[in-house]
Amino acid sequence: MGIRRWWLVVLAMQGCAGFAPPAPSPRRGVAMKSAPAKIVEMAQQQTSNLRQALKSAPAPAELTALEASLAKGASAEDLGREMMLLLVSMTLDHVQDVENDSMSPVESPGAPLDPTPEVKAKMQYLYSYGIRMMTSGLIDLETLQAVVVDKVAPRVGMSGEELDAWLDM
Repeated sequence: MGIRRWWLVVLAMQGCAGFAPPAPSPRRGVAMKSAPAKIVEMAQQQTSNLRQALKSAPAPAELTALEASLAKGASAEDLGREMMLLLVSMTLDHVQDVENDSMSPVESPGAPLDPTPEVKAKMQYLYSYGIRMMTSGLIDLETLQAVVVDKVAPRVGMSGEELDAWLDM
């Protein structure tokens, strides 16, 4: 994603929604404290809700990774990254059954996706949710960009810049 594009969206959201600027992220290699209780609670709620929705369906690796991060008392940065990766997995690789209040994996999780209007809507959701997470201090810009460039854009065969232009956000 183009950094200018991300910051324009972030600044617009901050001005319109009254978000405070994200806290500066610690430098890599610096010892980090355990995540604040509010973030831990959010991550625990996310894992609990998804476990219930999955019912007997197998849990994605991202859910197991978030649970492991919670168990080891991970930093807020680590939890934010794991939460975003789980959101990507659940959005792109699972189908929601509203009638049964459940979710199940798609036939081929991780498979390339055709850039259809439905997929575009899912990508726009991920993009905007990621920005809300960033402005709330749950994930830093560098980590969010890495998730988008490494996990989201390749699913539709695009670079970060191409995805940014396609989503027109």
